[in-house]
Amino acid sequence: MIEREWSQRDVPESRGPYIWTQLPAFGVIGYCCKWCVVLAWVLPAVTAAGDRHAIAFDLGSAAIHYHKQYRLLVDDTPKHALRIYDLSREFAAGSFTLGSVAVTTMREWGTSDLTDENGTESAYVMFVLEDGNRVFGRYRGTVETRRWPDGSRHYDIRGTIDVTGGTGAFQHIRGTIRTWLALDPGADSRQGRAEGEFEFEH
Repeated sequence: MIEREWSQRDVPESRGPYIWTQLPAFGVIGYCCKWCVVLAWVLPAVTAAGDRHAIAFDLGSAAIHYHKQYRLLVDDTPKHALRIYDLSREFAAGSFTLGSVAVTTMREWGTSDLTDENGTESAYVMFVLEDGNRVFGRYRGTVETRRWPDGSRHYDIRGTIDVTGGTGAFQHIRGTIRTWLALDPGADSRQGRAEGEFEFEH
């Protein structure tokens, strides 16, 4: 396609359809050099705009603090309940970074719709960074439970955080973080992992 456009502009039709067969050697070299200059200018900008950065951190080790939590029973089916919560997850220094800045806290304002402790949940998420900036996201996930032989309950919670923006230098951050938590309250056990990637849109 590129060759056809060049031939119509630069080479008389009687001389053939392909410029590479009609131009002298220095003409071909000249065109190649011009395109090399263009590519050298354009490609770094494209790469910078599309750079994606991996992120991974231990979600289970964060210290959890509930600011508010409410539980409302729904009378349509047995053991149906709605939960509204406001919590913080505090991370140890150096746990993980966003854009080379350490994350100290993950704040969540969310709801759960559960029947016999199984169902869905969603939340608005805010990552608080060491430099005072904040990164925002939206979480959606599922809660599945089962009982161990001793009667205690195991929770398997999986979801995704869509990173939607932030403050200051993080205004144009976008990304996806997949989360997993395994909870065994009877054994005072909590494990979890979060992994994903983000980029800065221009």
